[in-house]
Formats: sequence, structure tokens, C-alpha cells
Amino acid sequence: MKRNWMTTLGLALVAMAACMFLTACAGLAAWLSEANAMLPVFLASAGSILTAVGQLSGNPALAAAAANLAKIGTEVQNGIKTVQAMVAEYEAHPEPTLLTQIEEAVQSVNNNIGALLGDFGLPTEVSAPFVALAQLLLSQFETWAALIPALKAAVAKDVVGAKLAVSNLKAMPITADEYKSQWNAIVDASPALGAAKL
Repeated sequence: MKRNWMTTLGLALVAMAACMFLTACAGLAAWLSEANAMLPVFLASAGSILTAVGQLSGNPALAAAAANLAKIGTEVQNGIKTVQAMVAEYEAHPEPTLLTQIEEAVQSVNNNIGALLGDFGLPTEVSAPFVALAQLLLSQFETWAALIPALKAAVAKDVVGAKLAVSNLKAMPITADEYKSQWNAIVDASPALGAAKL
């Protein structure tokens, strides 16, 4: 009787481990799918901010602020390109250490997007739409990136981490199209943003 109980327990543990492994894989697949859908849109967002900043640079009173915004916007754009390349590399060659590198690169992008929320000495009517765009980009980028620690735990076969990854399979609260619609609504409400639509 004791042997049957031990055999049953052993089979249950093997089944649970297999389930957790498959769950971790599912979590990664969903996160990679989100990355492939959202990173190009995030990159286009950074480009749109740079386009709008370029329109400000023609005004001598705003030129210094525009130069500072352009510098940070370029760093955001380059950072997102780096994250995109790293995610593609991870998809081709899934190395756990690469997830840590992606996490670090993402944090750098988040910091740079946050810097766009600073005070650049622009009039409120000019700065408010830029802040709204940067806030939208930051909140969505942070939401996508928030799964990385759970996925790292899942890849390391940490049961709790794997469960967390599963519970957040669809981490993005909005789709790429919904994000674009929100972005374009901000642009449409502000003539100063001009051609910054996605």
C-alpha cells in the first residue's frame, strides 16, 4: 500500500513539473509574441516624437528645449532598437542570461522615456502633448517589460515564477492597434504635434 502511494506521489510530481515547464514555455511564447507586435510600434512612437520635436526646432524660442528633447528621443529610439534586436536574438537562441541583458536594456529605455517627462522650459500648451505621448509610451513599455522577472523565474524552472508567468500571459492591457488609436488621439488634439501620427 505504501509503495502505491509513493508511486502515485512520484507520478504526480513528474506531471506537475512537466506542466510547469510547458507553462513556462507558453509564458515565453506569449511574451515574445507581444514583443513582436509591440516593439515596432514603440519604435515608431519614438520616431514620431522625434518628428514632432523637429517641428519645434524651427522656432528660435524653443530651439534649446527641442535640442534636449531630440537628444533624449534619439536615445529612446536607439534603446528600443537594441531591445528589439536582443529579443530577436533570444527568440533564435534562448539563453537565460540574455533575458537579464534584455531586462537591463529595457530599464535603460524606461529611464530615458521618463526623462522626456521632465521640464524643458516649454510653454504648457506645447509640452503637455509631448508629456502625454511620453507617458503613454512609458506606461505601455513598462507593462510589457514587467513580465521579464516572472519569465526569468519560469525559465529557471521556479514553480512560483512559472505560475506568475502564466497568470500574466496577456500582460498588455491594449493591443498594438488600440495603442496607435490612443497615440493618434493625443496627436489629433494638438496641432503642435503635426505629423507625429502612427
